[in-house]
Amino acid sequence: MIHDQELGRYEFIDMSINSCKFYHIIHDLSRNVYIAKWGRIGNAPQSKEYTESQARKKISEKIKKGYVHKEGYPAVRGSAAVNFIRSLITGEEKEAA
Repeated sequence: MIHDQELGRYEFIDMSINSCKFYHIIHDLSRNVYIAKWGRIGNAPQSKEYTESQARKKISEKIKKGYVHKEGYPAVRGSAAVNFIRSLITGEEKEAA
């Protein structure tokens, strides 16, 4: 299982190249899948489900590209994943509570 410290939101912001992107990954324990949403901050996100090994690889890729893990965004697991999934369906980018 991927540690909570690795889950949550990552951002890559470089105004010199007009890049403002995010990558948010959670673990849905009920189905044992990792769900990611990503895209340009402020735009409708894309989403995809991953196995644990695929999720580890994606997190590693994002860090290598310069994405920074952001504090204040929950590492959603279990039943709380339902709200995250709803935000994917509605296209909302939820801020941390």
